[in-house]
Amino acid sequence: MLDVVATRTPSLAYPYPGNSEQTLRIQKLGEQGWVTQLNEGDLNPQTLKTHILQALNQPYPQHTINLNGAVNIGNKIREIIGSR
Repeated sequence: MLDVVATRTPSLAYPYPGNSEQTLRIQKLGEQGWVTQLNEGDLNPQTLKTHILQALNQPYPQHTINLNGAVNIGNKIREIIGSR
């Protein structure tokens, strides 16, 4: 999902059944407009085509997500250690 966000690519996502973390992540990204969450009923060809066309035609979110989590936490740890 982060590759989709990083490349600003309109996308659809179908969470793997039984994986609650994946479902939650897709829901949260969907609420912000980064991805369109699909459910089992969306997987028939006509409905899927409709979702694809909608995703391609809607504006992509203008806000950004900080994708440098590992670098940021490393800097924060160095900052904490250095202040002692």
